[in-house]
Amino acid sequence: LKCEWMPGSETMVSVVCGTFLKVFDVKRAGSTGKESTARSTTCYTLAYEDVLIRAAVFLSGKVRKSQGPRASNKEVSVKLVLLLDTGRLYTTELRMDSNGDLEDQGESYIECGEDLRFPITGIRRYLGASPSVAG
Repeated sequence: LKCEWMPGSETMVSVVCGTFLKVFDVKRAGSTGKESTARSTTCYTLAYEDVLIRAAVFLSGKVRKSQGPRASNKEVSVKLVLLLDTGRLYTTELRMDSNGDLEDQGESYIECGEDLRFPITGIRRYLGASPSVAG
């Protein structure tokens, strides 16, 4: 489990677990008495259950000004990079509008074929134990 503030946002928190990544918007949080809750606005789920997310990182994004009648608006894009336990590196771009809302709302599936593959010959799959020498 890894929690991290989204770059370029003061209200978005990402939570990475083994099979999914959820983004929560704390400005939309509701409170009842002493407790506050936030529902995820976006969820990226792996399409296959036998693949796990080993690491996730956000690369600082670019700020772009909109074209056209609403040219005063700006858009922030952040690159999400996921390292899967199969040795694949998956990247996608997350965009936030001028209100600080993500363009993608709801649930999206990550297809493992749309990524970069690194050779993992001789590397054992992590099973929660101490690393050992292949043999």
